[in-house]
Amino acid sequence: MTVKKEINLMTPEDKKHGNIVKISRRLIFSAFILFLLGAVTVAFLWVELQKVYAKKAQIESEINSLKYVNEIHDLYNNKARQLDEKQKALNEMVRDKRGILDILNVIKNCLPENTYITDFSSNRGETFNFTVISPEPLDTIKLIVKFREPGLFEDIDMNTISLKNDALVNINLKLKGAK
Repeated sequence: MTVKKEINLMTPEDKKHGNIVKISRRLIFSAFILFLLGAVTVAFLWVELQKVYAKKAQIESEINSLKYVNEIHDLYNNKARQLDEKQKALNEMVRDKRGILDILNVIKNCLPENTYITDFSSNRGETFNFTVISPEPLDTIKLIVKFREPGLFEDIDMNTISLKNDALVNINLKLKGAK
């Protein structure tokens, strides 16, 4: 049998020093690995943080866009409301104008042939003032009776301006119920 003998050329101090070097290398290696892990973690967290900041900026941008859209929506609603009010006013004016046109048709239908209106004015559709010219003075007098027939007017006033060649008469009509 042979006995194996270990030959160690290192002194016990060298062995102790070798163990310290090994431990130091392992510590340095472990510290390096921990440093790498820390650096990778910090890099990963940095990237994630940048994503969060980017998402936050996008959300703030969308919120600002929504505020802008809300402002436009409010402006649109105000404009629509104004247009509705204008449309109501226009509808009322048209309704009033139609009433005036109906009254003008009544006045026109009351005029005898060859009788013409030379001047015309109206006060809010309640009173009508106009001047009539007619070749026959008698036709202008018949106008009082014709204006009373439809029952629209409560006050009929006629002022003769001239009865020479053509009769020129100023007529004032006040609608029933007018102030």
